[in-house]
Amino acid sequence: TIELDFSQLHPTILYAQYADGKVIEGDIYDVPKLERKHTKVIFNAMINAKRPFTRWPDGIDQTDLNVSIKEVQALLLERHPLIKDAFFTGIGIKLQKIDSDLMVLILLDLINLGITALPVHDSIIVADQHREIATKVMTERFKSDVGLDIVVKG
Repeated sequence: TIELDFSQLHPTILYAQYADGKVIEGDIYDVPKLERKHTKVIFNAMINAKRPFTRWPDGIDQTDLNVSIKEVQALLLERHPLIKDAFFTGIGIKLQKIDSDLMVLILLDLINLGITALPVHDSIIVADQHREIATKVMTERFKSDVGLDIVVKG
């Protein structure tokens, strides 16, 4: 089996909704002074929060960071000016609903092709022999429903 996973799913949906499909170059989670794993957690905390926060989100060991949480939030807002209005709105739960609805449609598309898939959040597990078809279904469904291209890793 193989797990096929959308890359940068929620940020890409935000760019479709807030920036008319304009997406920044490179890795969305690439921010100076931070490792990608930290940026991803903080980015997601910022779209789920209703206001800027003063302490580090759970899962971040800040002992190896030489930056404050306030500075990190400013760096992310600076990195993402086109979607800055989405931060601290609590929109994360709506994005989870969108990705859940997408996954249901992808699973139905695959069933119609005779392919069984197991969903895991924003990814699916399929037999390796179906990798190409499943990847195509995922990218095409995302493009048709969200309006942007997306990378599927697996």
